[in-house]
Amino acid sequence: MAKYKEKEKERGGVATAKPRNDAYTLMLLVTLLAIIAGCVLLYMEWDEYGQKSPPKDMMPDLSKLGTAAPAAAPGGTQPGGTQPGNTQGN
Repeated sequence: MAKYKEKEKERGGVATAKPRNDAYTLMLLVTLLAIIAGCVLLYMEWDEYGQKSPPKDMMPDLSKLGTAAPAAAPGGTQPGGTQPGNTQGN
């Protein structure tokens, strides 16, 4: 390599220095590290799903079609506590 540069100088060519790393190279490195960290965290999150069983949901008890509705509360009161036709409360 050194012989090549000496021959180039003898011919009158301009020897150039090796380019340095600049801010863009540092930003590429930071971006690569962020992508790798994101992939690791995504894998850790995905791995948790295989270890848990799905929750057991209770199915609501559905009455069959054509059966009677449940009986109203005794005393003729509505669920709000007022009697039918009474607008002032109890």
